[in-house]
Amino acid sequence: LYSSQVAMAMIINYVVGTGCFGLPYAFVEGGYGLAVSILVVGGVLATVSMVYTLEIMARAEGVTNIGDRTRPVNRIALEKFDFTRIAQIFQGAYGAWISQAGVFFYTSGLMWSYASVFGSSVSSLFSSTFLSKSCDIYAANPPVGCTTAYYVALAFFTAICLYLVLLNLSEQAVLQKFLSLYRMVAFTIMLATLAWRVGTDPSVVIRFHTRTGSPLLFRWDKFGKAFGPCFLALNCHFNLPDVMQPLKDKSRASFIGTTSMAFVVLLYLLLAILGGFAFEQVSPLVSLNWATYTGCGNGWDICLEPNRRAELVSGATRLVVLLFPVINVMSSFPMNGVTLGDNIALFLPESIERSTGVSRKALARISFSLPPLILAALFKKLDLILAIAGLFGFILEILIPCGMHLASSKYISEKWDATAAQTPYSLPFW
Repeated sequence: LYSSQVAMAMIINYVVGTGCFGLPYAFVEGGYGLAVSILVVGGVLATVSMVYTLEIMARAEGVTNIGDRTRPVNRIALEKFDFTRIAQIFQGAYGAWISQAGVFFYTSGLMWSYASVFGSSVSSLFSSTFLSKSCDIYAANPPVGCTTAYYVALAFFTAICLYLVLLNLSEQAVLQKFLSLYRMVAFTIMLATLAWRVGTDPSVVIRFHTRTGSPLLFRWDKFGKAFGPCFLALNCHFNLPDVMQPLKDKSRASFIGTTSMAFVVLLYLLLAILGGFAFEQVSPLVSLNWATYTGCGNGWDICLEPNRRAELVSGATRLVVLLFPVINVMSSFPMNGVTLGDNIALFLPESIERSTGVSRKALARISFSLPPLILAALFKKLDLILAIAGLFGFILEILIPCGMHLASSKYISEKWDATAAQTPYSLPFW
């Protein structure tokens, strides 16, 4: 069992995925009024559905382990109830298959993007640092050396993640705390350097209005480019059973979840607004804009004379920020592999364990973590992958938790009464 701080770190690690690096680009493309509105509304909806997720987990525990009691005691205990199992309890096999399909397609697309981002980021960082060459694996005809670096990075990523995916989340607690700390440091550096650039060079705001054709607050023709990254960046709901099961003080589950989500939304807003204003050309993967960070003037100005201190600071800053997506996906891939494998293991026959001597969970985790890695080696373009993953993310983040919340409440109310569906995780204002 782990503490509330570790649980909060786990949730932040789940939420802060590859989607956050596309927020400044979404801010520019969709218009800052539209993008900020989607992010704020999405954050509120995500928080509500997070509480709904905790409630359906508690109701599943109460109904399943009712024992000799006349009414269910709805609370989160040590037994884990993931989305598929909860759907089976309250909606039957049909609901379980719908839930499983959403989890499978979303998680597979997300893990595919993680592998591709790792390979492209490491190959680019290696080429620029050690070979003084640019490496864009997404170019029409990338150099042979760039492609080789991508595959070597992908092979390393595969070896690490297939080991980590066999560990339970409680066994990754120390690693996840470290990675969460790294995220906070990298986010702080990104926000500080962005704030410095905008604060010391207000003309960047004027240039932003010029290049976007101000006042385009709401660019409805680009709605998809704002909607996808915002909702993709807020999803962690189907991972909550994995996070909350080893939590020592489960009475704090609602506070931990809502506080973590509010904190992440605030970080996202700062990153989206400052990142959108700061750069004339915002990269879809915004961390790549730090590749030209110099530490002089507003941070991106050309150094007029040699400055050893600026060189050291800018080098360290570039390294931390450019490694951010790399570290990010190295922690997120195995956590999502655990969740996907454990969901699918429920559908595998028990005879597999007897014939192979390997647990169903281990087989499922490995078997369904490999395809995204293979796809990343065969297909490297991210646009369509992220668009589809964002759609399934919206379904998993909003529609499925709300549907199961209604179904579980109806199931218990009809079998007992409406008060029997109450849980200790509801917040007082809804």
